Amino acid sequence: MIDEQSLIRWLKGADEIFEALEGRGDAYNLCRRWVEEWFSCGKFSITDEDRNFLKEFELLIFNERVKSKIENNLAQLKEKLENHTEDIAFAFSLYLISWNIRRFETYFERNTDFSFEDFFVSLSEVFDKTFLNNVKELRKLHLFKNEVKDELIADIYKKLEEKIKQIVSTQNEPVATIKIMHIIAPYYIPLLDNPIAKALKREKLCDFFNFIPPSRDFWKNLKRLKNGELKLYEIKKIVKGMHDDLESVKLDIEAFLNYIKWIRKEFNKFKDVIYKIEKDTQKSFLKLLDQAFYIRYSIDIGRRLK
Repeated sequence: MIDEQSLIRWLKGADEIFEALEGRGDAYNLCRRWVEEWFSCGKFSITDEDRNFLKEFELLIFNERVKSKIENNLAQLKEKLENHTEDIAFAFSLYLISWNIRRFETYFERNTDFSFEDFFVSLSEVFDKTFLNNVKELRKLHLFKNEVKDELIADIYKKLEEKIKQIVSTQNEPVATIKIMHIIAPYYIPLLDNPIAKALKREKLCDFFNFIPPSRDFWKNLKRLKNGELKLYEIKKIVKGMHDDLESVKLDIEAFLNYIKWIRKEFNKFKDVIYKIEKDTQKSFLKLLDQAFYIRYSIDIGRRLK
């Protein structure tokens, strides 16, 4: 296990790298402020500085088939943000889009009528009185000052994921659900995505993550590959997709609760240092930890530097 000084160097070093590579165009800090304002007074404010940020804010879009549609939709969303400052989902909209862009690409590809504005209007509806009371309780907690409240976390997770699934007609939405829960309660709910879960599983740090059996597409593409049916330009992309499919990790509420408890168990002895790091950086330890894992496991630094 890492020692105290190594933990400090690792987190602060990763934070510097993250800010250098992602910080300028990252909407996380802006959306954190908007979320805090919304919970404080029922709406968030868009300052002149925010408007300047919005002018420069862009998305790294991977799917060329929906690139122009997403760019146009983003422009519309930025124009209409002023009309939705009382809708909580718009407070974290830019952060969720940018850090879950591949999923949003899928939504746009599957549904020709999909729009960011409609998605976040619908998502705001889940924050009714009962749900808000649970969320407000969650927001009071700190992972190293409070126990892991399984039932509270699970209730919020399930209701939030169910709403997202209903909006986009999909089977599961763990990453989006976790990202929203984190930005609402950043000192209690960690971030998690498939590349990080897969790496922690592979390094035998988190054995509670389970690999998902290969999909039908995997076996179909394997057959095409064996039969020489793939064109040369297709092979690299399809083989990468097959590899990702083969190592896809199941993220659900059970795995997520285990992950939260793992973090608390492994890092609890550093809690005094963690409080100081949080004060010095003005970031939650859970955000800093995710950045460190992101730099180590997820990011293609070469691609970012191009």
